[in-house]
Amino acid sequence: MEVEEIVRGQGRAGVLLEQLGRQPPDLFLHPHRDEEGTDGGAGVVDDSVGAAGAAEAVGALLVVHADPDREVGHTEPDDAAAGALSLDACHEGCIGTPPGPLEGPERPQNKGLQGPTMRPAVTPIAFAHRGARAQHPDNTLPGFRHALEHGASGLETDSWLSGDGQVVLVHDGTLRSGVLGRKLSVPDTDAARLAELGVPSLADLYGAVGCDYELSVDLNDPAVDDPIVEMARRSGDPARTWLCVPSMERLRAIRETASDVRLVHSTRRARLPDSLERHAADLADAGIDAMNLHHSEWTAGIVALFHRFDIRAFAWDAQEVRHLRALMKMGIDAVYSDHVDRMVEVVNSAP
Repeated sequence: MEVEEIVRGQGRAGVLLEQLGRQPPDLFLHPHRDEEGTDGGAGVVDDSVGAAGAAEAVGALLVVHADPDREVGHTEPDDAAAGALSLDACHEGCIGTPPGPLEGPERPQNKGLQGPTMRPAVTPIAFAHRGARAQHPDNTLPGFRHALEHGASGLETDSWLSGDGQVVLVHDGTLRSGVLGRKLSVPDTDAARLAELGVPSLADLYGAVGCDYELSVDLNDPAVDDPIVEMARRSGDPARTWLCVPSMERLRAIRETASDVRLVHSTRRARLPDSLERHAADLADAGIDAMNLHHSEWTAGIVALFHRFDIRAFAWDAQEVRHLRALMKMGIDAVYSDHVDRMVEVVNSAP
């Protein structure tokens, strides 16, 4: 029985754990724990709005820490617990959640359901978006070199296939050339000509800075899917190559022939199905490694949901320090930013 059903059915806030069948929880919240962690009865999402919203947001059974032999519940909504799932009532107009909202004592063993994956703490990947974009032109070798020299642990770039079959690093499929700004089609132009216009190839990138870093590549041209895998195997490191695509169909097709590269579903929340839990399960079934959403679309609860299926959580367009700090508190696995220095500082100072 869902929490919201019990709450609404009885018309009061408190619920008995016996009514939930003593089934261990999918999501474990313990927001009011004191420093010693001795208060066994505190912490509950216990109003009908909060309970309903929590169940809807996560799509999983929501229970709170309490003494199993007594009733839990009080008359005031628990803002900290609801904030862990980023309910609007608790976090209106802001991003992020209180520090450590998903922390708690040892999780109970769940023999009937698969519980959340316990993930070791790791430093998030700091991806320099299109190189050091705040200091250099997009997708240029000086920008990529600057980003690595200033501490970025990853580079992000875009890819197309040139007219002569080379993987080239450029965002748009057309360029303007010359004084008159004549348009050039990237797929119809040789890599040598594109290089004259400042567009490097993936081979140029490996030749300039090697491959000892995480590389995230948006596959903007379907024709680039197979060549980029081949190039990563030949000159790069497939295990550190993250291929980002908005299409699940393309991701599945890549995975069928390439088990050694990392795959990322990169999109917006509005384009995903209503059930994030169902989507996370689909990603896991398809062998997809990460979910990449705009930084404003992540909450600690959603990060925890994807982690439950061993899917990493990536956040793009994280430009401001306050956004980066909020993402660190959520447990995000990677961030993308134009501002290398501020990104590296926040990531490296995260607890």
